[in-house]
Amino acid sequence: MKHSSKAHIRRWLFLAAALGAAISAGTMLPSLNRQREDLGLHGFTELGSVSPPLAILVTASGPFRAIAINALWMRATRLQEDGKFFELNELSRLITTLEPRLPMVWAHHAWNLAYNVSVKFPASQPDERWRWIQNGIRVLRDQGIPANPRAALLYRELAWIYDHKIGQTSDEAHVTYKVRLTELVEKLLGPPPYLQTLQAIASAPLTRAALLAEKPVAALVRRLQDAGLDVFTRPLDVANRAEGIAQPALDILNNPAIAPAVQRLDLFLRADTLRRVEKLDPERMVQLMEHYGPIDWRLPDALSLYWSVRGLEVLGGKLDNAANTDRIAFHAVVNLYRRGTLRYTPATDSEPAQWIGSPNFAFIERVLEIQEDIIQRYKGTAQEDPTREGYLNFLREIVLDCYIHGDVNRARRYYKLLTTRGPEKGPMENFIVRRYTERVKAPTYDDYRNLMTALLYRSLWQSSLGFTDQARGLEKVAELLWKKYTADHASRLALAPLKELWKIALEQAVRTFPKWQVERLRQLYPKAVKQVEKKLESDRLKRQEQIKRRPTKATAPGPQPVAPAN
Repeated sequence: MKHSSKAHIRRWLFLAAALGAAISAGTMLPSLNRQREDLGLHGFTELGSVSPPLAILVTASGPFRAIAINALWMRATRLQEDGKFFELNELSRLITTLEPRLPMVWAHHAWNLAYNVSVKFPASQPDERWRWIQNGIRVLRDQGIPANPRAALLYRELAWIYDHKIGQTSDEAHVTYKVRLTELVEKLLGPPPYLQTLQAIASAPLTRAALLAEKPVAALVRRLQDAGLDVFTRPLDVANRAEGIAQPALDILNNPAIAPAVQRLDLFLRADTLRRVEKLDPERMVQLMEHYGPIDWRLPDALSLYWSVRGLEVLGGKLDNAANTDRIAFHAVVNLYRRGTLRYTPATDSEPAQWIGSPNFAFIERVLEIQEDIIQRYKGTAQEDPTREGYLNFLREIVLDCYIHGDVNRARRYYKLLTTRGPEKGPMENFIVRRYTERVKAPTYDDYRNLMTALLYRSLWQSSLGFTDQARGLEKVAELLWKKYTADHASRLALAPLKELWKIALEQAVRTFPKWQVERLRQLYPKAVKQVEKKLESDRLKRQEQIKRRPTKATAPGPQPVAPAN
C-alpha cells in the first residue's frame, strides 16, 4: 500500500509538471511566432500533389518523420551513385517537402536538375536540356528561396547556374541557353537599352486593384474583354502585340487616342510578370544599373549579378560566408565587360540565331572600383582580398585589349596598376608580346572572339586611313585565328562566322570613328555601312520611342556604353 501510494503521488507530480510545461509553452508560443516572422522562418505549405501519407509525415514530428527522411536520403545516395538521376529528381522533391528549411536540400535538388538530368539528353536536343536547367532555376527561385529567404547559399547557387551553366562554355549547348534567355528577356523588357525601360516598369502599379483604380485603364480593360481578350491571362502577348491577338483587340491597343492608358497597361503587365513569375524586382534592377553601369539584362551575367547581390544583402555585411558570393558578383561584372555589348539576331527559316558578345569598355572602371571595395571590406579578415587572382587576370586582359584596340595611353595606365598589384615587371611592350603569345597558344573562347573582333576593328581603322596593305594583313591574321579555332574545336563551341564578327567591328567603327574616316569606310563598303547606319538609326528611334512611353517622373538615364578611344 505504501509503495502504491508513492507511485500514485509520483504520477500526479508528473502530470502537474506536464500541465505546467504545456501552459508555459502556450504562453511562449505568441512570442516564438513573432520571432519566426521576424526571422523569415515561415512554414512551407506548398504540398501540391503530395499523397496523404506523405502529407502526414510532413506535418508530423518525432522519430517517424526522422526515420522516413533518413531512409529517403539513403535511397537518394544509391540513386546518385547509380546515375539514376530522373528517379533521384522525384526523390529529391519528396525530401525538399519533408525538409523544406534545410537550404542544402534545395541546393542539391537544383544542382541535380540543372547539371545531371539536363545532360542526360544529347547536345542535339538543346531545348530539352534547357527545360531541365529552367527546372533547376525554378526549384531555387520559386520554392527554395521563399521557404528560406535568409539562406544566402540559395541565392549564390542560383547566381552560379546563370554564371556557369548558362554563361560559360563547358556545355556543348551553351549557345542555345544564351539564345533562349535572350528571347525570354526581350519578351519581358523589349530591346535594349534597359535603364529607361526599367524605370518606367518600376513606376507601374504594384497590384491589379491599383491598376484598375485608374479609370482610363479600367475602361480599356473592359473594352478588350468585350473584344474577346483577357489581358491578365496573356500578359506578355498583350505587351508585345504577339501573333494570335484578334484584330479587334489589336485595333483598340493601337488606337492613339487612348495611348496613355495602353502604356500604363503595358507597363503593369511587364512589371507584374517580372515580379510574380520571374521573381525580379524592377526597382532593384534600376539600382543595379545606376550602380554598376549599362547592364544588358539579356546576358546571363546580368542575372548572375542580380542574385549574387541579393545573397550579399541577405548576409547583411557578415563576411564569414560572403567570399564565394562576392567572387561570383565580381566575375559577373568582369563578364559584363567581356561581352557586355551583345549582338543578337533571331533565327530565321534559313539561318540560326546569332548571339555574339563583345567587350563593353564602360565596365572597366566599375570593376576596378568593386575590387577596391572588396579589399577594404575584407581587410584584416581570414578571407583577405578574395578576388585578387581574378582581379589580376582582369588587369592583364584589359591591358592587352586596350592596346590592340589602339588605346595605348589607357593600356599604360592599367599596366602601371598591374605592376603595383601583381608580379609583372619591365616594359609594357614586353608584357604585350608575352600576353599576346599566350592568348594565341592557349586561348579561351572569349579570347578568340575578342581578338578577332579587335583585329578586324584595327583593320577598318587602317582602311579608313588608306593603308590597305596593313588592313588586309590584319584581316588575314583574324582569318587564320578563326580557321585555327574552328579546326581545333569543330562544332562543340562554334564561333560566329567571320563575316558576323566583321559586322560587329564595322558597327563599332561607324559609332566611334571620326566623321571623315566613316565617310572613307562608306566609300569602301557602301552596302555594309548603309546597313549598319540603318540599324543604328533604328536603335536610336527605338530609344526615343521608349523615352516617350515612360512616365514623366522617371529619372534621367545612367551611363551608356562607351567605345575605346583610338
